[in-house]
Amino acid sequence: MAAICVVLGLSGYYLPVLGAAATLVGPVPIVVVYLRQGVRTAVLTAVVAGVLLGAFLGPVQALVMGFAFGVLGLALGAGFRRQVAASTCILWAALAVGASLAVSLSLGFLFLHISPLDTVEEMMRAYEGAADIWARMGAGTQMVEQMRAMAANMRQLFWQMWPAALAGALFLAAALNWTVARALLGRLGYRTPGPAPFAEWRIPRWLLIPFGLSFALMLVQRYYPWPWLERIGVNLNILLSWVFAVQGAAVAWQYLRRWVSGAAGFLAIALVLMLPYLVLPLVVWVGVMDALFDYRRLGQGALERRGANNREGGTAV
Repeated sequence: MAAICVVLGLSGYYLPVLGAAATLVGPVPIVVVYLRQGVRTAVLTAVVAGVLLGAFLGPVQALVMGFAFGVLGLALGAGFRRQVAASTCILWAALAVGASLAVSLSLGFLFLHISPLDTVEEMMRAYEGAADIWARMGAGTQMVEQMRAMAANMRQLFWQMWPAALAGALFLAAALNWTVARALLGRLGYRTPGPAPFAEWRIPRWLLIPFGLSFALMLVQRYYPWPWLERIGVNLNILLSWVFAVQGAAVAWQYLRRWVSGAAGFLAIALVLMLPYLVLPLVVWVGVMDALFDYRRLGQGALERRGANNREGGTAV
């Protein structure tokens, strides 16, 4: 299994086209070892894979890749072996992805002197330099100024919202790794807990507290000019808005699937994607209201009462 990890790691390093696929499949051998022989053997497999990768890629790259495969494989293996819910397993995987990212950035800064902040700044300066290139090519003054304004807005938005974007990226990467690992384990004969039907997805009600707190922080910042208050509030609001948007979409699907076909549901999803500023806020607040009042339970109760009345009417006839 360690040899398979090494082959996948080398493929991802030397074949950039296969890098994403190797990253998704890389932790699976460690997951299999965890399920078959336990955590100690899985840890030993990850260490051996890291040592072998070091012989080909060098110690820094071996530490980065070996730690990433090992921690993520252990997190998924623990979740699958304990048969925890899909949401819990993805949460563990997201924490593992975050830990591996922190180790990667730290090693890059310590040994290669690569600062992620400097890298982002260079990317922003390159985007801003595109306006100068267009100006030299004869573009109009108004167009060049618009491009510069867009670049300045992107820089400001990035530095303000990067925590929410990072958290979303971690959970997305964890969900992809969980999906791939579960599919491959299914082919090997392992039974792992799957996600609940989308119409039954529910967000913990306590998340309403930080969601309300995000609005309070953004409001307080108007009277107390502390930039960190607004930054915390904005990031909380963005992240939890997407969380409640998922719940709102689940509510909508619960009702839509009774009256529309799959094609109509696909068109509804496309409408949300094409008109996010119009439809997405509505979906978010549907999710918030469902967390408060549980529309799906109320709707299910109404359907059950209607069915009971129909049965009683049929019996009476």
